Amino acid sequence: MNYYAARQRDEDKKWDYTCMNDGRTWPTGYCSKFLEAKHHTEGGYFHTQESIDKHNGFKDKYGPHNHGTKEEAMDCYKDYLLDNDLKFYPYKKSEEKNPAVRKEYRCQFGSCESYETGLANIDHRTYHLCDRHQTREAISSLFEVGEAWSSY
Repeated sequence: MNYYAARQRDEDKKWDYTCMNDGRTWPTGYCSKFLEAKHHTEGGYFHTQESIDKHNGFKDKYGPHNHGTKEEAMDCYKDYLLDNDLKFYPYKKSEEKNPAVRKEYRCQFGSCESYETGLANIDHRTYHLCDRHQTREAISSLFEVGEAWSSY
């Protein structure tokens, strides 16, 4: 089981967002060291040149960092997820008004009264959003990083 959380380093009391499994702990996201992406036939896991270029474009955001607080480490991981994991899935026009295809939801952003026109996924969470709120900024205000567990 993987257990994700911001943890304080013993040696210097600075903070990283980390993953722990079987008693081992390591920095993850931008708190980790940068590893250059290569094509999947060269031992990496990136499948297109576009995904390789995207990953390598964030090289300067990787650590090691010296976060002074737990909140800074969580914000760093949030930035990593917003850059690398956030995906938007707008509905096709044929799906928008067809209740047989999908149930209608109100936009989840604040007090917005509009109906969703698509979904946003980040860190295994799904948000129903209207056109106006299918943005990184809207998701950033809805999405919080904390502790998490996973079996993958």
